Amino acid sequence: MRRASICLASTLLATAITSGCSTATKNSDSSAPPPTAQSAAEAIKAAIPEITALVPVTESNDANNMIGRSNGYVALTVLVDPRTGEHCDLTKPGIACGAGIEQWPNAAAAEKRDFINKSVLSSAPILNTEYSVLKNNLLLRIDGKLKPSEADAYKKAFLG
Repeated sequence: MRRASICLASTLLATAITSGCSTATKNSDSSAPPPTAQSAAEAIKAAIPEITALVPVTESNDANNMIGRSNGYVALTVLVDPRTGEHCDLTKPGIACGAGIEQWPNAAAAEKRDFINKSVLSSAPILNTEYSVLKNNLLLRIDGKLKPSEADAYKKAFLG
């Protein structure tokens, strides 16, 4: 009798462990990786045909010198949109090219950057205007030379 109880308990334990493992595997396989600056930019480009190029920013071409620094973003992809009417310097691409998606280490860092940008631009509008929207640790910044309806199309594509 005792042996039968031990066998039954072992079988139930093995079934529970196996079931738990297969469930965990299914969940981890179905979860998509979090979006990156590049993948978010690709989604926007697919939705907005006027975007002519995506330019990944590196240490060598970062106009802000913020990539990889302790107070900076971990990635940035610039979206080139000629509707801004600005010359886009592809050797040092920035928001003036159309838009950019900054990828921050976490959502709090992205929120802080957005707050600082909005504070500076609202206190000195002569510098430039821009639209921005947050999505987790990604900050979409859109050049203010684009029309509000054009910026709305970016926001819609970004937020999904």
